[in-house]
Amino acid sequence: MSMKHIDWLKSLPGEPSITSAARESGIQKTTLMRQLDRGSISPENVIEIARAFEVNPVDALVATGWLNANEVKIVGVKAAIKYATNQEMYDEMMERVDPLATGNVEEANALFHGTENEITPHFSDNVAHLPSREEHEEPERYVAKKRNRELSEGDDGYGSGA
Repeated sequence: MSMKHIDWLKSLPGEPSITSAARESGIQKTTLMRQLDRGSISPENVIEIARAFEVNPVDALVATGWLNANEVKIVGVKAAIKYATNQEMYDEMMERVDPLATGNVEEANALFHGTENEITPHFSDNVAHLPSREEHEEPERYVAKKRNRELSEGDDGYGSGA
């Protein structure tokens, strides 16, 4: 769901005015004002403004509706996590596990052994028993049944077949 472009502009770091956003991004103030009056900042200008305020341009294009979130492909979660700051990862974890923030009290409590409004991790309680080597059954190594090896010349019982 995209937000109004003026709301996106105001959500940038420092909550810039139209004048300061235009100045910082190198866009003519009149151009930016005209686009906002029409309700839509051009994608090129969204990118310039995002870069000026050190915001990811792709995130800015998604927020303003120029790209759909499902159109943005990431190599993978592990690759994306490498780019997240500790604060971003902390905020995401809190959003996911805080029963009040998520509204999913049952799941948060089940995962983190909390009470209705509090999470109290007891991670040692969640550790599954891993079988030792002695307890672990060796899987079958062969798909077909093992056959006796074929006799060759010099073996007892070998014949020419003639």
